[in-house]
Amino acid sequence: MSERIDAEIKKTVCEGAGEPRGEVRARAMEAMAIVRPTRGLSRRLVIAAVGVAALVGLGFVPIPIGKAPGALERAMAAAEQAATVHIFTRIWTDEGETVRDEWLSEQGLRRWENWDDGELTWLQLAVGPWEVMYTPGQNGRTAAAEEIYDPCYLHPADMPDRAEFEGRFEWLRQVAQLFGRPQPEVQLREYREASLWGATVDVVEAELTTQKDQPFCFGGPYDEGTQILVVAEMDPATSRLFSVREYKLEGRRWQQTYEATYEWDVEIPDDLRQFELPAGTKLTRHTWWENRAEQALAQADTRDWTVTLHAIDINLSGDVVLSLSRVETPDSEMPSVYNSAPPLVVEAVGSAGEQYSQDNRFGCYNARHSGYWTTTLKPAKPNSYPRSITLTIWPYPESPSEDQSVTFYNIPLPPRQNVDDLFAAETEVIQY
Repeated sequence: MSERIDAEIKKTVCEGAGEPRGEVRARAMEAMAIVRPTRGLSRRLVIAAVGVAALVGLGFVPIPIGKAPGALERAMAAAEQAATVHIFTRIWTDEGETVRDEWLSEQGLRRWENWDDGELTWLQLAVGPWEVMYTPGQNGRTAAAEEIYDPCYLHPADMPDRAEFEGRFEWLRQVAQLFGRPQPEVQLREYREASLWGATVDVVEAELTTQKDQPFCFGGPYDEGTQILVVAEMDPATSRLFSVREYKLEGRRWQQTYEATYEWDVEIPDDLRQFELPAGTKLTRHTWWENRAEQALAQADTRDWTVTLHAIDINLSGDVVLSLSRVETPDSEMPSVYNSAPPLVVEAVGSAGEQYSQDNRFGCYNARHSGYWTTTLKPAKPNSYPRSITLTIWPYPESPSEDQSVTFYNIPLPPRQNVDDLFAAETEVIQY
């Protein structure tokens, strides 16, 4: 048995030089110890990283021991059951290194810090429906922040399950379709791997070639025709995702461009639940949905969607602004992954037959299972004053629910407001 293992090691080391499991992994693990944001990384994870680097440095290379069919599917299902997750990501490009430190909770908390070459460049914090996005002042620019009431956070937060792995390839396909290009072919391999210290891990590898209009996968951007390898590792016992790494082929060697490590069901430190804006920050607050999201003028279901009319506002010129939402029903047949969403389609007729056309400008907040939209109806005759309006709404006018619609009859219309820009009237600017 030991002779066979020795032979496998020799074969892997000699024939696999340049393969991602060799020196690249050691380099990545070593660098993890010196990167700036390390808050919350568990002692277990740090010890494991050091151990992997040491063993690989000594020539110990993991050995494939069989197939692991369904490993990715099990990992995605396990992720959906988590209460919290901490994701620590590093991306390497020709311009330098980007580090992302992200915390998510199903209770509606999200914190995301972005660091470029050791400097904070972006911070996003959502607690419930309120979300603040902060950009430090750099290169003569004033520090700025936006605070937004995002109604999608009123619904249970999604953990980074299918959207973190499978969803990236779905995004590539959507971009390909948009630009009329063939979708990239993804070669998927699932297998189980054993290490010499007795541990096993399930591995999923996905290989694809980038196209001109699809320069990203997890890392990037890449030149057209770059060969990309994505490697995800999971715990066979719990099916929990350990890490996702990405490599690009440079000559005959794989160069690492991306790594994300995961810790599931970890306690989120209290100090991460708040953020005080520094002096000098210019804050813009958008409050449109704060007083509209939890009210309903009308509501109806299709097979896939619950459609709600939250509010109607009319500006000085007679334009009608609708605040609408679509939320998946329990029996929805929507696909488990979709990273973009079509605008709602609305037809409207006033109480005396007044005609309206839907403006092609939209405001929206989208999550995996919900979307909150504002859309504007332009009256054919601005001087008309209908008492009510009948609305027919297609909440998701694409497959698989393109045939589904609801109609709200004779909804009373409010008086016109004394402003033309309704959204600007509900935006405030605060200088810290």
